[in-house]
Amino acid sequence: MVTGQVYLMLGNQKLTADREVVVLAPVNAYTTENVRRRFLEGENLSSADNRIDKYLHDTTTDADGRFSITGVPPGDYYLESEINWTTQNLETDDAQRHYYMYRDHQKLVFVQLSVKDNQTNRVSDWNQNGPIQDAGSTYGGLVMHPHHQFLSSD
Repeated sequence: MVTGQVYLMLGNQKLTADREVVVLAPVNAYTTENVRRRFLEGENLSSADNRIDKYLHDTTTDADGRFSITGVPPGDYYLESEINWTTQNLETDDAQRHYYMYRDHQKLVFVQLSVKDNQTNRVSDWNQNGPIQDAGSTYGGLVMHPHHQFLSSD
C-alpha cells in the first residue's frame, strides 16, 4: 500500500492537492524520461502511449491532498501528481476603479519509491524542483468604483 499527502511548499505556505489524480507508474526508461521532461523541465508532452495503462495504479486525493493506493505489486515506482492554485491581486485602472485579478498556477510533483511485499509506504517528501506553470491570462472583475456613493439610513 502507498499512502500520503500531495503538497507543495511555496516559501512557508503549504498548498495541498484538492481532488487531484495520483498515479503510480513503474520505473523504466520510458517513465524516467517522462518524469525528467515533464516534471523537471516543464515540457508539455502529448498523451502517453496507452499500452502503459495496465501497469499504472491511480486514485484521487481528498480535499486535503490525502490518498491511499492498495494492491500495489512489489517494485520501483514513480508517484506523480499535481497541485493547482489561484493567486489574486488588487489592481486599479486609470479611472480609479479597483479590480481583483486572478491567475491560475500548476505544479507537477513526483517521488520515486520502492514497494516491498506487505509494506506500507508513507510518502511525505515530494520532488518539487520543476517549474510552476502559469496560465497564459488573468481574469477578474470590478470590485468598486470611487464615484459610487452609499446612502446611510442615519
